[in-house]
Amino acid sequence: MMGAGSEKGPIDVLNVSETWKKRFRIIEKAGNIGAFGYRNGSQLDLSERFSVGFSVLAFFFGPFYYFFKGMHQKGFVLLGSGFLFSFVFALVEILINKTLPPFLYYIPTAALCASLASYDYYMFKVKLVTMWEPFRPFRQVWVAATFALACLVLPIATLTLGEKALSNFQMGSISFDGILPGGDLQAEFSGVWRDDEGTIVEISLDNEVKQITIAQQTVQVQIRKVEKADRTILMKPDTANQVWTLRQLGDGERSSLNLSINDRFEGYLTFVRPL
Repeated sequence: MMGAGSEKGPIDVLNVSETWKKRFRIIEKAGNIGAFGYRNGSQLDLSERFSVGFSVLAFFFGPFYYFFKGMHQKGFVLLGSGFLFSFVFALVEILINKTLPPFLYYIPTAALCASLASYDYYMFKVKLVTMWEPFRPFRQVWVAATFALACLVLPIATLTLGEKALSNFQMGSISFDGILPGGDLQAEFSGVWRDDEGTIVEISLDNEVKQITIAQQTVQVQIRKVEKADRTILMKPDTANQVWTLRQLGDGERSSLNLSINDRFEGYLTFVRPL
């Protein structure tokens, strides 16, 4: 008959290494983990605190460490959280127009995994708990995996659509021909013109493809704004981040044009003939 002193506890019969058994006993000594660490963490010495409070392997491998240890549900939730952290940092980069150091994308998830891994493995092996209490709906693997996938796909879709929307609102990225008046002004400005040095300028704004040819160099442009009252057309060339302005001078039809780039005067154009 086995004596009372030789009875084995639940930790002793676990199929884990002696190192993990030692950690599990330290965790039981420290009590439940809370928002500010272990309940009885003050009773642990420095080596014990580090042993159960920070996992180097979990820091470097993150959620994949959880997968390796069989904690798939928590692994997927942490993986999804990592995607969300990356999404937030990507938004910050867009807002401040600066590139953050790449390691910042990894640090939050890595630190979270490192601080929770030992206690989570204890709960998984000793208490047979597969998910944190606030995340009980994720106890099923397929739910946790779906969460991780959604956290990957939705931010990518949001960033992609956001970039497209932003580019559409940038100067000259949308042609306003269909919603702004001024098609007749574009027709009036179209033709062959000559500047005061004799350079030939061909302007074609009344076709689907709008372009300006200066000294046999053709540049396609997008109409940004048509101001009929001021007899002005603002354009953006496809090859440069500039504002080209054509402004009619005088009251008569086919009178001279003033061409400016980024509000800097370039010259006067005199009408020669229609295209």
